[in-house]
Amino acid sequence: MRYKITKLSLSVFLICWVTVTSASAVSFSVDWPTSDRFDTFGWHEDTIYNPMIVPPLPEIRIHGHGGPGVEVDAFSYAHVAENQPDLTKAFFSVDDGSPGVSPSALFTEPANEKASDVYSSDMTGGNVQVWDGDGLNSAAPALGVPEPVSTNVDGLDMRYDPPSDILLWADDPRELIFWSVDGSTSFNMPAYFAPGYTEADIFVGEAILGYSGAPSLYASRGELGLTFLDDIDALVVVDDGLAGYHPMTDTVYFSLGRNSPTLALLGFNAGDILVTGGGEWPIRLFADHALLGLTNGGNLNALAFDPAEVIPEPATMSLLALGGLAAMRRRRR
Repeated sequence: MRYKITKLSLSVFLICWVTVTSASAVSFSVDWPTSDRFDTFGWHEDTIYNPMIVPPLPEIRIHGHGGPGVEVDAFSYAHVAENQPDLTKAFFSVDDGSPGVSPSALFTEPANEKASDVYSSDMTGGNVQVWDGDGLNSAAPALGVPEPVSTNVDGLDMRYDPPSDILLWADDPRELIFWSVDGSTSFNMPAYFAPGYTEADIFVGEAILGYSGAPSLYASRGELGLTFLDDIDALVVVDDGLAGYHPMTDTVYFSLGRNSPTLALLGFNAGDILVTGGGEWPIRLFADHALLGLTNGGNLNALAFDPAEVIPEPATMSLLALGGLAAMRRRRR
């Protein structure tokens, strides 16, 4: 028996198919000591949050180590090489000392609230605000972190979950989380200190409770072309799905902290997006800070790209199924 797609079923499909956009999904982390302003339940600087459901606090998505000592300085859920993010649209946070060009959202945001917010840019020289720290006096939705006096957003991914939670592929690399830590972690936590890890290394693990307590090295500073005192400040990983870092097939987009020696050595800026891997080496410039609407004094605290994935929500799947059944019943008649 043959079935024909009717106008109604096609309409249901087109209406219900949901594009997961950066405006409706975000995961983030915050740094110490600003996290102490709302860390009343034992949350820490390696916890991954989603925006608040009930004001004024954000929702906990993934608990990290669960105790003081691990300061995650950047993180990224995995993107797979065959389904790369949209590299023409960047999302980022900055520190409070990052003025933006005029006119831009970063330029107009009060200096003591800049680091609590998330901005986007099509990398043509400007930026807009897409998430605000507390949502007050702003058209942007609230992350649920205190302002004024910024709660520094230092990790960012424009997805609510690692996508494997939707796809249910146990071996899909997108269930992974990649992260870097700051210098205090690399010197104070035995799990990081004993192997000689630094803030220029990238770690990988399952995006589950306690992910940061037992670090597994994904890419060393030497493999990335970095030096001992460099600090990875923002991070996006496009992975080939194989264990370990492979510079021919894996690509790492990142920024470096203001005092990183590699910035001075190669003539880069703390607001620049850098890239390594992807079949080329060493580190090279991906996007100049000016393309993001940052001035020469800007510093990226976090980075993400538009995941550009079209995914049906569970409710949508039910509607699609009902629409398909209705179409088949009509055809049988």
